[in-house]
Amino acid sequence: MTAEKQLAQLEKLRNRHDEQSKNEKLLLLTSLQNRRFTGAEQIERFHDLLCFFRAYPDNAEILSRVDQCLDTFSSRSDLHRYRNELASSGIAGTPIDYRFFYPMAVWLTKHWGEYLHIDWPEIDDPEKLMAIIPLLTSYGESAQFDDFEFSAREWLQRLKGQDETDAGFLIKRINTLYRNAFEREALHDNLNLAFRLMPGPDTPSMTHARVLGQAVSFVKNTKRAKRPNLRRVIKQLDIQIRKTGESEGEKLIDLARTAMVTHERDIDAFSQGDSRDVRMVDCGDGLQFICIGTLPERRYSLPGLYGFLNLKNGVPIGYFQISVLFEMAEISFNTFSSFRGSDAALIYARALAMTHRIFGVRTFVLDSYQLGYGNKEGLLSGVWWFYYKLGFRPRNRAIQQLVREQLGMMKRQPGHRSTLETLNRLAEDYMYFELDPKQKNDNLFPPSWNIAPAISAYLAQRFGADREKGLRRCAREAATKLGLKKPPVLSPDERRAWDAWAPLILNLTGIENWSRQNRHKLLKIVKAKAGRRESDYIRLAAQHKPLQRAIMKFAEQVEL
Repeated sequence: MTAEKQLAQLEKLRNRHDEQSKNEKLLLLTSLQNRRFTGAEQIERFHDLLCFFRAYPDNAEILSRVDQCLDTFSSRSDLHRYRNELASSGIAGTPIDYRFFYPMAVWLTKHWGEYLHIDWPEIDDPEKLMAIIPLLTSYGESAQFDDFEFSAREWLQRLKGQDETDAGFLIKRINTLYRNAFEREALHDNLNLAFRLMPGPDTPSMTHARVLGQAVSFVKNTKRAKRPNLRRVIKQLDIQIRKTGESEGEKLIDLARTAMVTHERDIDAFSQGDSRDVRMVDCGDGLQFICIGTLPERRYSLPGLYGFLNLKNGVPIGYFQISVLFEMAEISFNTFSSFRGSDAALIYARALAMTHRIFGVRTFVLDSYQLGYGNKEGLLSGVWWFYYKLGFRPRNRAIQQLVREQLGMMKRQPGHRSTLETLNRLAEDYMYFELDPKQKNDNLFPPSWNIAPAISAYLAQRFGADREKGLRRCAREAATKLGLKKPPVLSPDERRAWDAWAPLILNLTGIENWSRQNRHKLLKIVKAKAGRRESDYIRLAAQHKPLQRAIMKFAEQVEL
């Protein structure tokens, strides 16, 4: 058999787990380990299969062979030949091209600064970069910029040290000169820089990304239901939750960031992850979730934000992010392409079970983009019907009517499939899953609802440009409204949270009629927003029903 035929046969055996298939997989893996491919596409397909078999190994022999292949993959001669064509594939030994946002660029500079470069041919607006270069130099140097007509690229080459790259110099100078992370991030991201991370001995890769020392769960040749019963899984799943120390938490956040870099993704919960708020969640069968909270200064004012890296036998296979408020969570879930077509529905069910266990969530929400609205890839995959069959339902009456029409057509014509236009219409509004349909949540407040415009209008009307003075005054007035004789003594993180909440508290009606206990509970909730684990805030806020009603009443009046 040619290498192509062997590769195609191995792909056919991907999800087969009988004894004959296992033996054939091992023979094919052994042969392909020593063969050389004639194109980049074949190399990437073989690498994807190795990653899949590392996450879903049939037995110890296959696991050992896969580990051997992955450990030596970067030294393959065919990989060296097609290295540039495999850029951004995530394969060890190949470069990664991406427009990294500021937090990720800082992280890469800290760990692999000597390999990070500006990708000059991909820079859209070099003049925008040129405009800030004088700000990166000392006062004595700045006068020379009027005398020479060098390009931004030439200036950075002249300004950087011998052991620095252009990207490393730029990131370090931005970090030095600007007052806080928010200013640095705004400046950096406005430049919209393209980067190239060259391969090094330990630079991020899919090839080597895994948590070591995990007990391996081999795939059993048993048939599972295609669609798990979500409520049964959520209520019955045995989950082990372990809080990590800061050192281990930092390593797990690094793994999550590595997974994002090698898949050309970025989410706030990972890039702004807090090593003090990391948990390992074990769901059995080799499935684990790394639960990562965000730094206090990067948390949203109202909802809690967490990110999760999905692991199968220690290998990152996907991720999701949740926004949680009042026992309700919006969830955005993604499985990496190498691992699709396996047990996505079961992993999703266990993700909901874990979310319920940690945060007390009873209502799960999917936004329009997750359902395919304006998302052609999602529409083509039929993701809306995937979630519908799992038990998610729309509340929008027009969409409910369209669903009935589609179901009727499917009953009359078993081969009927919804058109892309119809799927896009179905995805125009939220879908919901209630843990207990008998206790339906009629007070829906999706965490993404934005009350910021109303807060901005309030501050603009009262204080205009003098926001700092206005926030100090709001802080005093909010303390009075809660029945405090003077503003509370707060840590810097708690002060930031209090400043964010004070204008909202002043806009909530009925607080004066709350019991003294409920008003003091609100102060405790605001402090918890800046605490070590944001999940404490989520739990406390969910228990404060008067606060929930007051915020919902305020949100209903917001004009976007």
